[in-house]
Amino acid sequence: MASTLQQAEKLSGWWMQESVEGDITNWLSSEGVGFVMRQAAWAAGYGCKKNRLGLLIADGKVFSEQHMDNAGRFRGRFKIGGEKEKVVVCEGAPLIPTRTAWIEGEWKDGALEMIVWDESKTKKLREAKRSMSEDGNELTTVATMFLTDGSEAVVTTKHSRIEEAPLTLDKCNGWCPVLVSGDMPSIGKPDLLSSLSDSLEAVFPSAAALQESMEQSFKKKELGEGEMAVSYAEVSDSEFTNEVTKADGSKYTLSYQLDGETSTWRVGFLVDGVEYITYYLRIVTDPLRVEGWCILPNGDRVSQPAISAIEDTLGLALKCFLKK
Repeated sequence: MASTLQQAEKLSGWWMQESVEGDITNWLSSEGVGFVMRQAAWAAGYGCKKNRLGLLIADGKVFSEQHMDNAGRFRGRFKIGGEKEKVVVCEGAPLIPTRTAWIEGEWKDGALEMIVWDESKTKKLREAKRSMSEDGNELTTVATMFLTDGSEAVVTTKHSRIEEAPLTLDKCNGWCPVLVSGDMPSIGKPDLLSSLSDSLEAVFPSAAALQESMEQSFKKKELGEGEMAVSYAEVSDSEFTNEVTKADGSKYTLSYQLDGETSTWRVGFLVDGVEYITYYLRIVTDPLRVEGWCILPNGDRVSQPAISAIEDTLGLALKCFLKK
C-alpha cells in the first residue's frame, strides 16, 4: 500500500490545462448549455492556458485546488480507498452551475480512478481516470460523463506541469473544514442567490464563538502570497481596516464593518480609495452556517466569488479558535 501511494504522490504539483477533446457538445447540451454559449466556450478554448489545477497527494488523501477561468477557485479532498466524500463539482463552470456530489477514488494500475455520484449517492454522474506521462510533465484525465438521456460522453483533458509553489499538507489541512456551495437560495430571501457553508455545528460550539473567531481572523490578517506587510487601523468598536502592501510595492485596503443585529460582516476591497467589490458574510443558525454574497460596483449581486471568501474566512477562524 505504501509503495502504491508513493506512486500516486508523483501527481502532486501545479498543472496548466492545455487541451480538452472528445464529446464535449453532447456533454454541454445534456447540462442545458445552449448553442450560443457552447460556441463561445469553444472560441475561448474551454479554458485552455487559463485553468489551473493544483494537486497534493499525501497522508493517503487527495487534495485539489482548481482555478477556473471566470468561475473562481474550487477546493476538494477525499481519502484514497475511503468512503464517499462530499465535494463541489465545478467542471464546466461557469456554463454549468456548480453542484454538490459525492466522490470516491482509488489508485489502480498506475492511475487515480475516481467515481462521482449524485447527492443521493446512488446514481453515477461520471467516472474519471487520471494518469501522468513517464517524464512526469503531462497529466491526462479521461472522464466518462453519464448523461441525462442514458448515453455517455467521453472527454479527455490534458494538463502540463508548471512551476509554482506547491500545495503543502499543513496548508491543505488548514482549508475550510466544511463544504461551501454557490448559487444557493438565500436564507430568508429565496429569490436571491448566495454561497452557503455546510453546517458548522461540529466545528464551533456556538454562533458567538464563530463570530469572535471570524473577527480575530480579520484583525490578525495573515500575509497572503506576494504580500509583504499588513497595517491594521481601528475605526470604531465594529469597524476597522487592513492596508496590505504587496511585494511589488502596490497596496490595497480591506475595510470591515460588523452589523451586530444581523451578524453580518461587510468587507470592502479598495484600491486607491475606490471600492471594487463588497463581500457580505452572515452567520446564520439552525444549523450554524455562514452565508455570503458579493455586490459589484454596478450594484449586481453575485454569489460565486463569495465561495473562496467564506472558505478562507472559516479556515482562518478555525485556526484562531483552536489557538485559544
